[in-house]
Amino acid sequence: MGAGGAVGLDYTACIATLTLYLPRWNKELPTADLTVPELLDDLRTIEQAMLTGMAEKAEKERQQRESEGHE
Repeated sequence: MGAGGAVGLDYTACIATLTLYLPRWNKELPTADLTVPELLDDLRTIEQAMLTGMAEKAEKERQQRESEGHE
């Protein structure tokens, strides 16, 4: 989080978490053959969608406040 709201994921924490859990996930799902880079790509996609959605929601709320005269 930043002063203006969400800014994105902490990639250091994401990589550490993925590295920690990846051996177990690959053991439980041997056909998946997951890798940290592939999972980071997926996380970036999810992150971008979340940030876009949050920004759109904030803009809609701002416009609603302005139209109600509550700036």
